[in-house]
Amino acid sequence: MALITCPECGHQISEKADNCPNCGCPNPLAGGVNSDMEVNKPHLNKNNRKRKFLIALCVVGMILFLIGKKVREKYYAVTYQNTANMMLDGCVDAEESISLIHDVWNNAIWEERDSETDKYTRKSGEFVDDFNDALENLFSDDEFMREIEKLQNNQQEVKQSMKKLKNPPRKYKDEYKDIKELYKKYLEFTNMAINPRGSLESFTKSFNNLDTELVEEYEKIEMNFD
Repeated sequence: MALITCPECGHQISEKADNCPNCGCPNPLAGGVNSDMEVNKPHLNKNNRKRKFLIALCVVGMILFLIGKKVREKYYAVTYQNTANMMLDGCVDAEESISLIHDVWNNAIWEERDSETDKYTRKSGEFVDDFNDALENLFSDDEFMREIEKLQNNQQEVKQSMKKLKNPPRKYKDEYKDIKELYKKYLEFTNMAINPRGSLESFTKSFNNLDTELVEEYEKIEMNFD
């Protein structure tokens, strides 16, 4: 008595058995059919099912890849816009502080009275001997220092957000270059408030130049939003 392989479950069964004792599949030889083609047909069907499963798996994988790509691009675009807006907010706050620094600096040198600057330039009732004393008075003021701390926190938030933009999707390669340039100008501008340097003339010139350049860079970013 010869053994054959069940075409359904693969167990060994007698060629004379009517059904597979393991799965109940009819014996293809029990009806007198002794054809290799008939015996192998179920194996061909299993191969077809496997092939269809693999194709379906590839299709699902491609769909998930495309969905993931779209989600990443959307997340990048939102982060991109939020980062630019954070820089803009920081620059608006910095502009007010820079203007006050300029006025204190200028009025201390030229001994000009002003209700907003007198408490720094004339702290003892008389003008300070050196403009550095007036700036020191300004940076010792609690209210002003809260504004500086706010700028420093803004810088840290922007820095963390820029890290998220470091590896852009292919379609945002050029946009990343634009926001890197904006970030460079943003740091220069906010640092003017946090740590003013140079002479009054160079400070004023840098302020005016950066103010114009920041507007131009942000306009590029706004076009990228669209």
